[in-house]
Amino acid sequence: MKENMFYGAGNIIFEKAAKLRANPTPMEEHLWHFLSNSQLGVRFKRQHPIDNYIADFYCHSLKLVIEIDGSVHNTEEQKLIDKEKDEFYKSVGITVLRITNEVLSRSTEEILNIIKRMINEDKSPPLGAGGVAPIWQKKGVIYKPDGTLAHSRSHAQVPYAYKHKDFLRVYFSSRDDQGQSRPTFIDVDYDDPTKILYIHDTFVLDLGGPGEYDETGAMPSWFVPQSNGDIWLYYTGWNRTHNSYRLSMGLSISTDGGITFKKMFRGPIMDRSIHNPIWAAQPSVMYVNGRWMMWYISGQKCEYIHGYPEPYYDCRVAVSEDGIKWEPTGDIALPFDDFLHAVGRPSVFFEDGIFKMYYSYRHTRDYRTDRNQSYRLGYAESKDGFQWERKDNLVGIHKSENPNDFDYEMIDYAYCYEHNNKKYLLYNGNGFGRAGFGYAILEK
Repeated sequence: MKENMFYGAGNIIFEKAAKLRANPTPMEEHLWHFLSNSQLGVRFKRQHPIDNYIADFYCHSLKLVIEIDGSVHNTEEQKLIDKEKDEFYKSVGITVLRITNEVLSRSTEEILNIIKRMINEDKSPPLGAGGVAPIWQKKGVIYKPDGTLAHSRSHAQVPYAYKHKDFLRVYFSSRDDQGQSRPTFIDVDYDDPTKILYIHDTFVLDLGGPGEYDETGAMPSWFVPQSNGDIWLYYTGWNRTHNSYRLSMGLSISTDGGITFKKMFRGPIMDRSIHNPIWAAQPSVMYVNGRWMMWYISGQKCEYIHGYPEPYYDCRVAVSEDGIKWEPTGDIALPFDDFLHAVGRPSVFFEDGIFKMYYSYRHTRDYRTDRNQSYRLGYAESKDGFQWERKDNLVGIHKSENPNDFDYEMIDYAYCYEHNNKKYLLYNGNGFGRAGFGYAILEK
């Protein structure tokens, strides 16, 4: 047990750890009070020797290290030491949660919620070992429709950040009096997205004609700028059926900078098929290494639960030569498990030489009424874009534990972007976007 727990730490490290344990910093004392008294169901040790390093806090059953970083960690020398330390932890399968004094002092509850989520996830099948767990600092709600606009009575769903020179445009799906979705947008300040500069007064893409795949809804998914200034919008078309609903994938184009979009084809670019027996929707699209790649949700079956047909949908991969004609590869990026019965809005980006994805996932039973079954956010990585490894313990953001917050019941449909060397995350909360969308900033 000692060899597993201490990874060969020597006597000198043990002596140093004992001295640090006897002289904790105020913030270490603050967190230790909660870790030792909050009945988390797991045991933490403080100032714990691991090889040639000393972890501020360590839980062996979770293989989780928590490090509290004071101002000394801002120096270049200390940053190199911390990086070396984190790389060692990762090499032996230990997850690292780094917290600054400032974040801990103002967000203790959120930190404890992250730890609780890690404990709960540890009871499930492992979803990737090791890594440094980020912390997304929630900043609040950006926008929720007030119901005064005919095209936008409710919902601001699946937000997408599209960059302009002087402002950030956020596209989203909103609903009219009949509950039909169409895309629209707001413009916000880059540095403070809660500062709304403009609210568009109509939709940017209308519904399809009678019998067409987008007759009862058009939900934006992914925007791709073209070299000639046009913008392609990949979107989900809704078509109600006697059972539930049918989703297909459409493509539209804007030639006026994203103010209006027009369907490129009357029919969908991806629909039901041998790969997608129920439907295909919500694509995330990227042109990389000379080819187009797509990650989308694929309806695989429906089951009647409480008398209502509930779909099961996973995340799959498709490729294309031109971004229009797509061929599913058969690769399942996010397969079903005991909890993941449905994947919402894969959001893929390429960073550090690998593909990374934020997504939402939920159970199929009682997810509308039971927050424990409803949407939460996940995170995955891939070296080639085809085979993915889930690392949900590294997502860094979770549902609020405050019943009054907009993301208490669920958290879903995330989109990640960067501005001025800061990472931002747009996401929806309760009611699948009925409560609007908010944002978070990644703490460094």
